Amino acid sequence: MNYSPEQIAAANKANVETALTLANTAFASAERIAALNLNTARTLLEESVSTAKTLMAAKDAQELIGLQSSLAQPAIDKAIAYSRS
Repeated sequence: MNYSPEQIAAANKANVETALTLANTAFASAERIAALNLNTARTLLEESVSTAKTLMAAKDAQELIGLQSSLAQPAIDKAIAYSRS
């Protein structure tokens, strides 16, 4: 089967366009993942500082245990939400 130069050029153009589309999709996905990870890290740092301040304000061991218990569930919920994102 003989292909004309125009057919080969058209096939090459289509292949290049497909490759560019795939590359753009990959870069967009990587950008979304990087943004998610950056936002998660920022939020985690802010919440860790807040949690540490709260725990340091505990006046006795009983209050500390109560605070730890109340702070654990939101952390678990956020970890589940992150894994779903």
